[in-house]
Amino acid sequence: MSMSSAGRRVRTSIGSRLVRAALLAGCVAPALLSGGVATASATTNPCTSAPTPVASVPTNPFGANVTIFDPSMSVASINAALNATPPAGGGKREFFFLPGTYGDPSVTPATATTSDVIQAEVAPGTVVAGLGKSPCDVVINGALSINNGFLAIRDSQMSNLTINPIQANVPAGGMLWYTSQTATLRRVNILGDLYVSPVTQTPGACENPCNPVTQGFQINVIPGVANGFAITNSVITGKVINGDGLNRPGTEGNGGNSDIYFQQDDIGGYSGFGSDMVFSGTLGAPSDNFGPGSISPYAAPGDITNVTFTPVIREAPFVYYDGRQFRVFRPSAQFNVRGPNWSTAARQGDSLPLSSFYIATVAAGDNAETMNAALASGKNLLLGPGTYVLDAPLTIAKPDKVVMGLGDPILRADNTATLVVKNSAPGTVLSKFNADGRAFDPADMGPFADDQVVIGDTPHDAGSRNDPTALTDVSSVSGSTNGFLLNENYTILNQGEIQTNNNSGDGYTTTNWAASSGNTGAIVNGNHNTWQGIWLEHFKKTEITWNGEYGNVDFLENERPLTVPYDNPGEIGVQPHVWKMSADFDGYPALAITPTVHHFRLDGFQSWSRLGNGCYCNVTSVITTPVKPGVTFHALFTGEILGSTPPGTTPTGATVGGAFNLVNLDGVSASVPFSVGPWGATSAWPYSDLAGHGATARIRDFPTAADYPPDRHDGPGGRHRSGRSRGSEDERSRSHTLYYVTN
Repeated sequence: MSMSSAGRRVRTSIGSRLVRAALLAGCVAPALLSGGVATASATTNPCTSAPTPVASVPTNPFGANVTIFDPSMSVASINAALNATPPAGGGKREFFFLPGTYGDPSVTPATATTSDVIQAEVAPGTVVAGLGKSPCDVVINGALSINNGFLAIRDSQMSNLTINPIQANVPAGGMLWYTSQTATLRRVNILGDLYVSPVTQTPGACENPCNPVTQGFQINVIPGVANGFAITNSVITGKVINGDGLNRPGTEGNGGNSDIYFQQDDIGGYSGFGSDMVFSGTLGAPSDNFGPGSISPYAAPGDITNVTFTPVIREAPFVYYDGRQFRVFRPSAQFNVRGPNWSTAARQGDSLPLSSFYIATVAAGDNAETMNAALASGKNLLLGPGTYVLDAPLTIAKPDKVVMGLGDPILRADNTATLVVKNSAPGTVLSKFNADGRAFDPADMGPFADDQVVIGDTPHDAGSRNDPTALTDVSSVSGSTNGFLLNENYTILNQGEIQTNNNSGDGYTTTNWAASSGNTGAIVNGNHNTWQGIWLEHFKKTEITWNGEYGNVDFLENERPLTVPYDNPGEIGVQPHVWKMSADFDGYPALAITPTVHHFRLDGFQSWSRLGNGCYCNVTSVITTPVKPGVTFHALFTGEILGSTPPGTTPTGATVGGAFNLVNLDGVSASVPFSVGPWGATSAWPYSDLAGHGATARIRDFPTAADYPPDRHDGPGGRHRSGRSRGSEDERSRSHTLYYVTN
């Protein structure tokens, strides 16, 4: 394939598709923990008997917008409540199912009605959970689904129940959970298949150059595409069925879910193709095959990352009813985990009576003063649905406290940090709520809070390996200068969405871009910090700075700013001056590992560009890192998402720019040039391996031998000589690079 010779080089990486070490044999579900026990076999329903319904229905102690269903209620009335319009003020609500069976198991998808089986879509702002000690204690015959979540961030969650799938318009034995990001499935037992993209696949329409005028919406997104979510500590006895987004020679792929994080699961199989599917400690997962493909002869890229054991887990707490009273189970930390663990035995955690909690509600007018007083008195904190406006941070100063939300509530602090955990409070468990800052205002030039969430007073201080502080299902829309400041050692982030307060980029100008709101997403100073299933997006400068030792990341998704302002027309086709880290570094890294760090590991990373205003914006390096044996990366992806831009902003009317280097100055690039080019507004192999993207790039492993500094005899040019492929075919999994030169 030949192309004209002027312009910036965009490369497609080619190399062997290495396979990591084979999964250890003999592991069984639902759990294999160090020092633990295992029961049941993979793809088998671990529930061996029907649930026992509650003998009597307790009074609801949780306040407004929390509904408790019991098996004596009619299916029609339950469906009516689930399908009712969400409450005003953000739509936050929680639905609980008491132990028992709901719906008729003999019904088929073709005959299913809201009178005989549960048929409800889990709406935005809605959380559905079982009230048993185990997911086996609540059985739903029917579907609690998300049918058209698309790319919208979906604050819909489901946990602690069993579903026998019966869903209209879905094949028998299947249920649809088609959505993006915060829609977590946790402690769920699905007795069949789970579809994570539409059942009927839609092929992309941009194999040939798209025409924004005639194709309109098609250029912006392929129907059926979504941007991932987390499935944790769950069993899916059938397959997880995704769309096949693989671009092949001459054919664009279908819409699908691009990146899903599986942790501590047991699944019957997986099919589909996306950017990076990460399976951590999951039984039944496909083998690791992540890496770039090759052009001639054609070989498909790989999108599977498989981490055999999850190094450490502290699961989310949950409410249950023991037949006499409501309690909250607070799991302890588990190490080297593979497969689900639903045990509530004493060594797995502790059961806290509801009397040990202060139950906050919006109706009661609870605020920072009342909630901090409860925490200072030694109470745990349970937050009812809704939005709480704080004039001071929620501050945890005593160890081992639980702060937990019902119905995904919002804590919002406009002028201070929202959440502070002191050095004196190791073992704090934070779960199922949002820690937000003030909303974006184009005229707002500050001042802003320094940080939205602060864990630990001083860097590298406090923290406990066996009793780690954990944030599970805690998200943030940050209006502060920095999002998360993580000082404490042994802190775990498990499933969360961390974003700026201007995720669309609308309203940015070259003036307010300089305001100190939304500059950085996270600064990690603590040692032994663990991130699992984290989406962090749209911050203006270096999005994550990692200063701590022994960091471990399983699945990190990132998006760079969607809009960077520029002086139109003076900066059309050039890097805007407002988005340069230095004179020789365009943009800012998504992840910067500090040069003094000696130990860090990441498995599964994707970072996206999509500039919707015609900005020709590139980042010199998506990841900057020291090259050391103890600092390792596996399964890295970056891409430029297709999209249309305002008339006159580019020659093609499509998004341009992207990333010049994935790691340091490795030359692995995913950047669409500012020109009509050879592919323009196309999603086509070999420029892109994934439907809906103008350019993509993959790296299997970093560093390899070729990434280390050259010996002296390598000459003055070293290994950074422009335009050279570095490393032999047997040295690196992304070796033998072809360069395509564009106008």
